[in-house]
Amino acid sequence: MRKLAIAAAIIILLVGGAATVLLLMPLDSFRAPLEQAISRGIGRDIHIAGAMHVSLYPEIGLSAADVSIDNVPGGQAREFARVGTVAVGAKMMPLFSREIDITQLSLENPTINLEVDARGNGNWNFQTRKSSSSSSATLSQLSISGLTISDGQISYFDARTGKHTGLSQANARLSMAALDQPANFDFNAVYDNDKYAVTGRIDSLSSFMQKQPARILLDLTSAPVNLHFDGTLTGATESSGAVKLSGPSLRALIKGAGAAAPGVTGLGAFSLEGGVSAKDRVYSLKDAKLALDDIKASVDLAVDLKGDVPAINGNIALDRLDAGAYMAGKKPAAATSGWSTEPLSLAGLKLADADVGISADTLSVGSFAVTHGKLNLALHRGILTADLTQAALFSGSVSGRVTADASGATPKFGVKLAINSVAMKALLQSAMKVDRIEGTGVLAVDVTGSGSSQQALMTSLAGTSSVTVKNGVLQGVDLAAVSRTIQNALSGQLGAATSAQASTDFAEAGGTFKISNGVMQNEDFHLLNPFIRVTGSGDINLGPRTLAFEVVPKLVATQQGQGGAKDATGLAVPFQISGPWTKLSYKPDMKALGSSLVSQFKNGGSGLSGLLGGLGGKKAAGSTTDSANSSQQQPGLSLKGLFGSH
Repeated sequence: MRKLAIAAAIIILLVGGAATVLLLMPLDSFRAPLEQAISRGIGRDIHIAGAMHVSLYPEIGLSAADVSIDNVPGGQAREFARVGTVAVGAKMMPLFSREIDITQLSLENPTINLEVDARGNGNWNFQTRKSSSSSSATLSQLSISGLTISDGQISYFDARTGKHTGLSQANARLSMAALDQPANFDFNAVYDNDKYAVTGRIDSLSSFMQKQPARILLDLTSAPVNLHFDGTLTGATESSGAVKLSGPSLRALIKGAGAAAPGVTGLGAFSLEGGVSAKDRVYSLKDAKLALDDIKASVDLAVDLKGDVPAINGNIALDRLDAGAYMAGKKPAAATSGWSTEPLSLAGLKLADADVGISADTLSVGSFAVTHGKLNLALHRGILTADLTQAALFSGSVSGRVTADASGATPKFGVKLAINSVAMKALLQSAMKVDRIEGTGVLAVDVTGSGSSQQALMTSLAGTSSVTVKNGVLQGVDLAAVSRTIQNALSGQLGAATSAQASTDFAEAGGTFKISNGVMQNEDFHLLNPFIRVTGSGDINLGPRTLAFEVVPKLVATQQGQGGAKDATGLAVPFQISGPWTKLSYKPDMKALGSSLVSQFKNGGSGLSGLLGGLGGKKAAGSTTDSANSSQQQPGLSLKGLFGSH
């Protein structure tokens, strides 16, 4: 017993002596060996520039000030990290069993510079030595009960985009029983004046470090955005799982991410829930449900970031979309101000490539609404092609293609649309605020143009268009009565039979246009009524917004409407319509009227009885409305009614 006590005393003296020597020796003598050992372990040079302190009771402890780790060669920052104070504490007894129980690992005032090079490699990937089986076993017995980071600064630079971001006032905490056991963590920091807090749990840090799948639960809370993720991580670049994302303003979130916030009224409250994955810089959404403003959508999208620009592929199904809420730019100029001469840029089309199918129950721009639409968008190298394969429009249908080309110095555009069986009154009310034409219409347009402004584009348009309206009504004018009443034409009072109650039924109306240099040329305008034929021709100049047209109502004897001869004989009362769109002038073409009268006399006076009746003040036979009060109307109203003007 006495021998055992002596042996114990000797061990205590040896340990105490060693501890005394350790405490009394200058710690600077350990600085270089410690730097070299850690540098070999992480594959980067480490520097301890400040004071060092050591403790042995109640636990082994070491602290060092002003510690830095070099960045990778070619990195933007000189250092990967610099820490004001590093403190490490571990229990002594577990060391005798080859276990490491770290009670304290703290980093005070750290500055960490995270970088991604042009090839996508992160500077946080250290060239650590491969562990032997025995060292791996030691790592599996590592426990950390108190890892903390306080008041840190974290910057992030991506050489692929040239963008910098950063966090301030960063604080973190990590605890785990062993590297292969679950680890709990929390983190908070300030970004762009907003505080972000992250809490979570990862099943195995050792699996994550060895780029093996590790399950993770993560929650992020902040004023701009909230996120919940439940899935797996395989290293730092591969993940998959389920995500829930929400926030009060997508516009504010975009701005906070460093991008230019679009000047639109939409992009408010948002939420997203679905499957996500990331691998080899391809990020995917699967069976996701998106809510944005009052929009509900189903989304399947993949974004590939490996190319020169992001490549987007997938499908989006919307219940509704008010496109006007997401159109950036100034309010439309007043009609009198003409087309804008401000630069027109399509540079945004060069930011990504895309092949996306879009379907929408309702797509609206103001009061213009398309329902049950299906659209295929293809965007490649700045050239956008939008194919509208199916859509319902005001009781009819529409299909076609719109192109926008930003590949050259000057933007180019193309529009090719076919509209069938459309309710003209609803269409014109929505598109042009015209409400005096009813009927079922068929329209076609095929135009191209180019220009660096709206003005330049409109004066460049070339192509064709056509319109045919059947079984319709022209409100506000009785053309039969107008054409029978030469007295009003001769006096300039063209408003006979143009009361609010007046109308002209027609079986068919329409025409075709050839478009060149922004001028729409028409030679075959026609309107067929049982008692009247209206023909016309002229130009619509889209650039200066002017019109020069001649319209010829002709009284006929036949009651044949649709299918009747457009050139039926009768008394022609021509009118000239000219001037800017906002202030058209209407006047009779007296020379053409005289020629028509001479022709009537040569043909035996056919149709003149109605003419003379008009001079006598009698009601013209065949008039479709009562025009007793027509003498009170202003000159030109009949033709204004014809063109839907108010």
